[in-house]
Amino acid sequence: MDKKKKGNSLIDILSFLEEETVEEAEKVDVQSIQSKVLAFIRESGKATKSNLYKWAKEQKIAPAELYKNVKALQNKNLIKVFFDESSGELVYEAA
Repeated sequence: MDKKKKGNSLIDILSFLEEETVEEAEKVDVQSIQSKVLAFIRESGKATKSNLYKWAKEQKIAPAELYKNVKALQNKNLIKVFFDESSGELVYEAA
């Protein structure tokens, strides 16, 4: 009984290393987005939610990515969020 090897199923012995570099690249990208968001909020002093989403769109950051990174910054206590009655929306401020 001969078992034939398929050309598509060849796996390099070091292929697992490539997967780690992809994950590391994603971590760096997340940190990059967080630092960009924090820099924008600091430069603005206070940023309304609509201004932040507008800026993110210009930076080609997906709304889901923005939300995830804003939450991470909140959890790290780097930004504060409060409701501004005069503008009627959420405002982000550097802590």
